[in-house]
Amino acid sequence: MEGIEYSTQPFEELYEVFEEIGSGQFAVVRRCVEKATCNEYAAKYIRKRRVASSRRGLPLEAIAREVRVLQRLDKHQNIISLHQVFDNGQHMILVLELVRGGELFEHISERERLSEEEASAFLHQILQGLSHMHSKGIAHLDLKPENVLLLSKNRQHIKLIDFGLSREITQAEEVRDLMGTAEFVAPEIVNYEPLSLATDMWAIGVITYILLSGASPFLGDSQQETFNNITAVDYSFDAEYFSSTSDLAKNFICSLLVKDARKRMTAEQTLKHPWISPQSSQQEEERRYAQTNMDNFKSYQARRRWKHSVRVVTLCNRLSRSAKLRSQSAELLDTRSSAITLQEDQDSSFVLSAMVAAVEEGNLPGLEKLFTVAQNIDVNMANKHGESAIHLSCGLGQLDALRFLVKKGGGIEATDAQGDTPLHWAARQGHAHIIAYLIEQGAQINTQNKNGETCLHVACRYGHTMVVQNLCLCNMNIDLQDDESQTPLHVASGRGHVECVRGLVGSGACVDAQDAHGATPIHHALARHHIQTARILLHAGANTDITDDLGEAPIHIVAREGLLSLAQTLCAFGCCVDVPNKTGLYPLHLAAKHGHTELVRCLCLAGCTVEQKSREGILAEVSAMAQGYDDIADLLNRLRGEQQREEYIQQLIPSPASIPRIKVKFLGHSGSGKTALVDTLKTGYFSSFFRRSKSSTSTTSIGSVGKSSSTMKGHFEMESPLSSRQNSLTFEPCENYTKGIDVQQVTISGVGELSLWEFSGHEAYFPVYDHFIGNTSCVHLVVFSLNQPFDVQLQQCSFWLSFLQARIPPMEPLNMRGKPSKPAKVALVGTHADTAQCHRNLQGEFVAPQVHLLQEKLLDLFGDVFEVHDTVFVMDATAPGSAATRALKQYLADCKAKVTQGVPRVTGFLGAVVTTLAEWRASLGEFPVVSWPQFVDVTHQRVNPLAGEEHLREVVQQLQLMGEVVYLKAEAQDLVVLDPAWLTHQQIGHLLSTQYAAHARVTGCYTVDDFQMSFPECDALDLLQVLEALHLCTQCDNDGEIEYEFPCFNQVETLDGLWEKVDPRYTDGVYGGVRLRSPAPTQYILPPIYIRLQVQLRRSWQEYPERDTDLYQWCGGSKFCSGPLEALLTVEEGGEAIELKVRGPPESGPVAFFFMEDLLAMIDQVLVEMCPGLVLEKHVLSSEQLATHAATVYAWPPADIYTALLSGGVQATLANPLTAKEETFTSLVCFGSQDVVSSLVVGGDVHISSLCTVTVQRLAALMDPPHPRGSDWCVLAVKLGLQQLLPSLDTSGGASQHSPTATLLHSWGQTSAATLGKLVTELRGMEREDAAVVVMCGAPLYQLAPPDEDTTSDSPPISSTSATSTSNLSR
Repeated sequence: MEGIEYSTQPFEELYEVFEEIGSGQFAVVRRCVEKATCNEYAAKYIRKRRVASSRRGLPLEAIAREVRVLQRLDKHQNIISLHQVFDNGQHMILVLELVRGGELFEHISERERLSEEEASAFLHQILQGLSHMHSKGIAHLDLKPENVLLLSKNRQHIKLIDFGLSREITQAEEVRDLMGTAEFVAPEIVNYEPLSLATDMWAIGVITYILLSGASPFLGDSQQETFNNITAVDYSFDAEYFSSTSDLAKNFICSLLVKDARKRMTAEQTLKHPWISPQSSQQEEERRYAQTNMDNFKSYQARRRWKHSVRVVTLCNRLSRSAKLRSQSAELLDTRSSAITLQEDQDSSFVLSAMVAAVEEGNLPGLEKLFTVAQNIDVNMANKHGESAIHLSCGLGQLDALRFLVKKGGGIEATDAQGDTPLHWAARQGHAHIIAYLIEQGAQINTQNKNGETCLHVACRYGHTMVVQNLCLCNMNIDLQDDESQTPLHVASGRGHVECVRGLVGSGACVDAQDAHGATPIHHALARHHIQTARILLHAGANTDITDDLGEAPIHIVAREGLLSLAQTLCAFGCCVDVPNKTGLYPLHLAAKHGHTELVRCLCLAGCTVEQKSREGILAEVSAMAQGYDDIADLLNRLRGEQQREEYIQQLIPSPASIPRIKVKFLGHSGSGKTALVDTLKTGYFSSFFRRSKSSTSTTSIGSVGKSSSTMKGHFEMESPLSSRQNSLTFEPCENYTKGIDVQQVTISGVGELSLWEFSGHEAYFPVYDHFIGNTSCVHLVVFSLNQPFDVQLQQCSFWLSFLQARIPPMEPLNMRGKPSKPAKVALVGTHADTAQCHRNLQGEFVAPQVHLLQEKLLDLFGDVFEVHDTVFVMDATAPGSAATRALKQYLADCKAKVTQGVPRVTGFLGAVVTTLAEWRASLGEFPVVSWPQFVDVTHQRVNPLAGEEHLREVVQQLQLMGEVVYLKAEAQDLVVLDPAWLTHQQIGHLLSTQYAAHARVTGCYTVDDFQMSFPECDALDLLQVLEALHLCTQCDNDGEIEYEFPCFNQVETLDGLWEKVDPRYTDGVYGGVRLRSPAPTQYILPPIYIRLQVQLRRSWQEYPERDTDLYQWCGGSKFCSGPLEALLTVEEGGEAIELKVRGPPESGPVAFFFMEDLLAMIDQVLVEMCPGLVLEKHVLSSEQLATHAATVYAWPPADIYTALLSGGVQATLANPLTAKEETFTSLVCFGSQDVVSSLVVGGDVHISSLCTVTVQRLAALMDPPHPRGSDWCVLAVKLGLQQLLPSLDTSGGASQHSPTATLLHSWGQTSAATLGKLVTELRGMEREDAAVVVMCGAPLYQLAPPDEDTTSDSPPISSTSATSTSNLSR
């Protein structure tokens, strides 16, 4: 207690000590009176921790910190003051100002109304206290309603209390900690970032939000969900809660709930905000007449009270078990907990206290003993709120206790102060079994409380579907109306409880009942934007034209609120769009007035009268213009002519025709004959007679023939499925290789229009191919040369099929053997048949016997992934009239017919856009790229002003399928490239060519002026924006000068001293790392991925919250520094692995772990964008060898880690064969931190839902086929207890059925017991180690466990990025 003045004089000599008025985990507060002055105080007895390892008591430094904070804050009027400090050996005693008034929120909840003027006055006092704290450099860090009290009951004087977590914030030392209550913590707490005074301001925003609305902005169903909402700043001002809230108040909240702490208002700024200190009479009136949502606020406070009651009851049970149950615990159901709040209304009934404690714990023997010991117990006794043990047992779902109490005479019709019966209590908590018992005992299900609500109303309010369904089956009057004439369907609809609505509608509830304001359930659903609920009501036959007291039908609401999808649904149901409300406004006027452009289009498409005037004689066009919506005014002006409007409408109606053109994508190595094949396909029937085969005299290079593989750029050793690593897979371009992607629009005889996309085999272009591969509504031709040895043919085809597999996400539901529901169409084309000495059959067709073996092996590898054509086309690629060419054309024609059946039908709108594109491209000159808003505007201006967002999205999708445009997602705004060949061939082809790379800057960094010199035809900044969207480069700051970094050109060699063993900072430091590998045969596609990782690393570095960060990048490596932490990301094993290593000083285990998690999440993000069909295996590096900087570091495969976890849990150890030593899971994965270990769900305890679709697909490929001993998926179903699903999963009906294994896992995943450990154990029990390995290699090793509900002070930081990851890399 250094620096703290305290007295060791016996406390009782100076003060008289009275009753306990509050308690906490380590403290008890008692009222006391100073003998010398007769002044009352609160004595806070804080138990001291005697032993450092003990959990009992607080450390002295924590107590000293709180005392120092209180002493520094002097005696501010809005902060509780410290009078004296005593030390009696066992406790530190803080003598504090006595605060009698209770919590501010409790005081407010007793009022009927509260204006924003009054609410802001309370906030003004809180902010004054906080401003004083911040002026001293002290942050409270635990602001919440419980810590805002009133000095006395009859004075509205606020005091801030509880400074146990407060910290002094200085520039010299960063404060990082997880503390506070989840509902109120700021993003920087969740993300374990430096805290600041602004952390308190976030909590002020949350408190204000709750005070005004009675709703919590970020509260989720679990603490993890709450944290996710906080880090995403996921909140809104729902009309249900903020219908009467002023814009000033909303602006006040928005200025505080800002993720970037630096952009939040300070305490001083908030005091000057017009909502706190109005600057004009208008602002004063706005604040005076705006009302808080008191009904909902009371509900919120009741929920808090109930939650706290349960907490206190639990504590009481613990005390009773240790014979320490005190008499004051009788006020369990009405506890007002606070560190220094005087409880004036205590219930001294020990019997009620004991009954409640036993009921809460479900302690039936204790309850029976109580009634045996005590005499004449009134089982129906209640507290001052009328709440009895019967009510509590129903609310807690304690059926045995309820049965006992009823047997003892408990009244099942007893009502509390609100008129709620036990049925209401059970319905509120969703206890269907309690309700079933009460009904069986004769409880009246139609009883209404003081608000006229039945138990069904209550169940609907809280969304308890099972209760609603059960009550509907009990012949209940489901259309009873409460005091507001609302039926249960109104209640459920207004809150968006979809399943409750569905149950009520299915039971025959009246969908057109009107409440006291004339509103039907659909009015309530629409007013609160519950779209799915509204759709259910519409499909149930809700009348779309009923109007409420304001004369508004549902279409008026959606027009005002801008609910486009519902407006479209209402119009489809035939609602009247030309009816005015009582103010004389039509739906078109409302949509125009509120600036909902797309909704205006929808109404016009539905046939509304554009020239319709309001009661005041105003056109909707004028209403839009008056509000500044000139685009709407222009639109309506263009639609005045009825004939023109009808033409626009007709243009958007789909026709029976299909899109005229699809893409054919040619993939293969350089020299495989792709270009010749494209030229041959383009040749017409007659011209083929005059085109001679060139293959016999061709000088085209055939891949690596005649070259030494050791001298080739981009050389990878690839193990053939047939033989060992004796052949090479090379990507050396031939002399006249295709640059980028050559795009040609052609018309082929017998096929029709096609868009031919020839992908270069040069590896420099691979990093951008994911932008042009991934859609299955096309045809893929994998071209290989028959001149190559068989093993090379197999290697090349395997590579390109793996390449495709990685870039095309499997579409669910998965079919038999894991085949996607819409597999990509693939055909193999063997060229150079003439020079490969292939024989001809009697029909003159080339025959290559080895292609049958090739196809067989490829089908074994990829037959469950693609729709592979059953014939390999063996041909001379330069012979247009050959039988093979004709067969290939027929195949393309058949595929085109199938593909076009699965895409949206053609409209006149599509044809008009295609016609416009030609002129548009010409007008744009050398840069045929527009932003998405520009595309929309021009299309509206030149083609059809009525085309809505869905029409435009559909037409762009069709244009992409036809090869007319390329759509690129970008950070600032999406781009539309109107000439694909300009991008793929001219720009990318030139930029990534060997010629350009030979003269590129070694560092890969260019200024805008430098880049302009390389591409003088168009503006460099515009082109760089396109290349950024392709993730080829990113903007960076080089000593104040803006540059663009292209990692693909980076040829800088590894820098010395980047990972030195002698660095003193890491002596006895923490080390960890992973080696990421792609399973065979996809291991050869990682180098292009790494280039994209370097781009993303640079972007992440620029956005990283830490100021003390740095990033070094070289060819094949990057080093990321954050403070004392260092990470090394490198390409290893000749390009077949990516390695990530992280190190930090001693005791930095938790932050090092989450630093690596953030980097893994970044890698995950790139993989999802670039290779959604690929799952990387996470091999864990030896932390001991990393720490000793061993030349060779062992990496445990994920299956080995999983096996160890299944047998040993988090205490598992693994043997390192290189060192012959054991290493622990904690040291390998958690950087030796027990805090990290305690925050994880590891290995077998991870839920099955964490498996990604690709892993399920691989598992289905193994488990779906019949096995010699029967279908293994059937055996698995029985072992998992799902034998009832077997009849529905029977695959005897045909191979087109869904995968039984995937369906089985999906059904099993609905249960909480469905864990990866259980699955792996059962698979091994079936002797399917191959399937078990697939699960272990594709599953996450761990996930973050949800922390305790209320506080996070002792937990490690939460990485929101990794928590939401969908792959197995990071959790």
